[in-house]
Amino acid sequence: AVLTLCNRAVFLTRGEITDQGPVARVVSKYASVAHTGEFHPPSGPLKRVKIWQQGARIHVDADFEHTAPLRLPNFGFVISDIMGVPICGANPFIFGMERTPIPLQRGTVHAELTDPILFDGQYHLSVWFGDGHQDFVSYPSCLTFDISGMAGKRQLPTSIVGPVEPGCSFAFYPPPPNAIEEL
Repeated sequence: AVLTLCNRAVFLTRGEITDQGPVARVVSKYASVAHTGEFHPPSGPLKRVKIWQQGARIHVDADFEHTAPLRLPNFGFVISDIMGVPICGANPFIFGMERTPIPLQRGTVHAELTDPILFDGQYHLSVWFGDGHQDFVSYPSCLTFDISGMAGKRQLPTSIVGPVEPGCSFAFYPPPPNAIEEL
């Protein structure tokens, strides 16, 4: 819609203009940045966040370096649909972790999601990082990423059924014998 409705565009990064000009060029720049699957925060303890799909799993890595060792490098994330509606989120503290075996000043936090199974489409990733008691940084909708083939089934449009495949099974039973006589 932007390409047909506008002739100029502005590309903002964290509220600052990073490009402006003909809409086709600015949208192309946005698409190349937004869909790389990596985010490099400008400052703070998070150095890189990467998200990727591998079959029916989603992986998220967060590289960090803090000024002091952390008992719990608490990297959290929320996956939202393209309209910004949250679907799921996690962090080590929520999952019952209180500390790492040794305090870490730098390293990588890796998360592997097996649920929910997302239908094909674009999604947003919001992230934050702290120590389990306070958040040091947060970056809402810092990455846009694509999911393709994760559900592996015929799919209705997500505008009709939503973006998540439910865990569901069906069973079919014949009617009881006396019910057939009543028909």
